[in-house]
Amino acid sequence: MSTIPCYSVPPPNEKSKILKKILLWIWIWQVLLCGAKGYYLSKIEFFSELVALGVLWFSFNSLNYCNCVFYIFVCIMNGLFIIINLATKIQDGIVITDFQDQYQKIYIILSSISFVFYIVSIYFAFQAYKEFKGIAYDILVATQNHEQSILSQFNSPLKFKSYGSNMNSANKLDQQESQQQFNIDELKKYKQK
Repeated sequence: MSTIPCYSVPPPNEKSKILKKILLWIWIWQVLLCGAKGYYLSKIEFFSELVALGVLWFSFNSLNYCNCVFYIFVCIMNGLFIIINLATKIQDGIVITDFQDQYQKIYIILSSISFVFYIVSIYFAFQAYKEFKGIAYDILVATQNHEQSILSQFNSPLKFKSYGSNMNSANKLDQQESQQQFNIDELKKYKQK
C-alpha cells in the first residue's frame, strides 16, 4: 500500500503515539541540521540529509517499519561520512582543532552535533521499528484469525496433505478429491441437458 506524503496513519496504541511524536521532533531537528549543512557545508551532506528527511517522513507518517530500517541505514552512512571526512583531514595534516579558520570551526561544530544527533536518532528509530513491526504483526495475526473464522463458518475442515512417510494415504486423498471433482462435473453436465 503506497502512502500519500500528506496522509498520516493514526497510531493504534499509546507507545506508537509517543514514538511518532519523538520521530516528528527528530524530523524537525533534522530539518534544521539539513539547512545548516546546506548553508555552511558541502552539497553532498545536504542531499544526504534530504534523503534521510524523506525516509523519516514516510516512516512516521505511514508507521512503516521498513522505512525505519532504511532511515537507520542512512544515519549510519552519514555518521561514517563524518568519520571519514575527519580522518581524511587528520591524514592530510590539517589541524582540526585550529579554530582560527572560521570554516573549520563551523565544520567541527556541525559534525559533532550531527554525530550525536545520529546516535540518538538511530536509537529512537530502532524503538519505532520494533513497535511498528509489532503493529504489522498484530494486523497479520488478526487477518489470519479472521480468515480462519470465515472458513470455519462453512464447516469445511482444511485438508493438509502429508508427503512424508504416509505417501499412500496422500495418494488416496488425491484420488478421492479427483473422483469428487469428476462427480461434480458429471452433475453439471446432467443439469445442462
